Amino acid sequence: MRKIVADYPQDLQARIFLANAGGKDSLAVLESVLQQDPENSAANHYYIHALEGSDHPEKALPSADILGRLAPASGHMVHMPGHIYFRIGDYARAERAFSDSLAVDERYMREQHVDPDNDWNYVHNLMYAMANLLEEGKFDEATRLSAKISGGRGKLESTLYIYSARDSISRLDPRLPVALRTADFPQILKLAAESTVRPGLPNLEFLRQRLTEFAAGMQAITAGNLRKAEQWSQRFDAELWRVSQQQKDAARMGTPQPLASEPPKLTVMADALLDPLLSTLSIMSLELRGSLLAAEGKGEDAKSLFARAAKEEKALGYREPPNYIRPVGETEGAAMLAARRWADAKAAFERALVERPHSGFGLYGIALASEQSGDRDEAVKNYRAFLAAWKDADPTLPQIRHARAFVAAHRSDTGN
Repeated sequence: MRKIVADYPQDLQARIFLANAGGKDSLAVLESVLQQDPENSAANHYYIHALEGSDHPEKALPSADILGRLAPASGHMVHMPGHIYFRIGDYARAERAFSDSLAVDERYMREQHVDPDNDWNYVHNLMYAMANLLEEGKFDEATRLSAKISGGRGKLESTLYIYSARDSISRLDPRLPVALRTADFPQILKLAAESTVRPGLPNLEFLRQRLTEFAAGMQAITAGNLRKAEQWSQRFDAELWRVSQQQKDAARMGTPQPLASEPPKLTVMADALLDPLLSTLSIMSLELRGSLLAAEGKGEDAKSLFARAAKEEKALGYREPPNYIRPVGETEGAAMLAARRWADAKAAFERALVERPHSGFGLYGIALASEQSGDRDEAVKNYRAFLAAWKDADPTLPQIRHARAFVAAHRSDTGN
């Protein structure tokens, strides 16, 4: 590709192919194309991909702002701006991009008689749209949208996303990502118990059982039944260790399962890949143990486990939407709030906001930590920031009601 570009330096398509082939100068090549042809749809598309997982996704905002209108009949191109809007915390604009993409794909599949397997963007866009709605506090709409997930999948690996733990979780029940994001442990238990895994899919069944143990353990901690929580945690860890060892033994014997990094094989009705599940469940294991330690008053030990969990979360890499459904920082923040460690809770929620900027979950946690610590003025300021972020959230959410009530009760105290 470099030789072709050297021979034909004005061939923009050749330069785009070169940039997409990788290399340390890929970004510079794309930028040179965009300087010559600012509305080149392919270059803008790849530029978003090049920057969305970086420390400066906002550099791709000009591409995000125009890409949808450059290819309005392509569901994927209409969807792509949402990647950048989600990363910078502009969830309202991301919602519009994902909603527009949904309409384009549904019209395309209906008019052209296309099955979901031949429009993999459809289920991908649905999962991203749900994740985005949750960051906006639109739980009801996210739950309604989840009803489309099962029908949005085909029979092939490309629409089953067997290499993504998030999508494997939703194959058990499409409402499970909503329950996990909102830390609704009773709902997780209910959905996991009601879900059925057909014979021949042992990895999905393994996932279902571990989600049950995780949710049961976290619920026991909330109820103050630490002995029961310890039992669930030990059971979770024992099964996770057993299956992890089996996977390692299989790899040593030369019969490993396909790794998540390998190209999809278009397998029909495949089970979930085990490696992504093990990585995700390992983080959940650490979160459960960390929450239990915090409840036992062992705050520093808990922080060490949460730090390990955050490191493993980071090691999952950038995914669209994030592979780990609820940021580790939020789980740690909730555990530290329950343990009355206000400063630690605030710091944990602030770390979560680095990856999910302007998310109401993190903002509410910070406000609650300020309130519980007795810093009334700071709490009012933080609750206002939370209410601004979730201005379009479901009005009946307890977080919304509490924040409004607190601000109203202390309005005269702050002079506003």
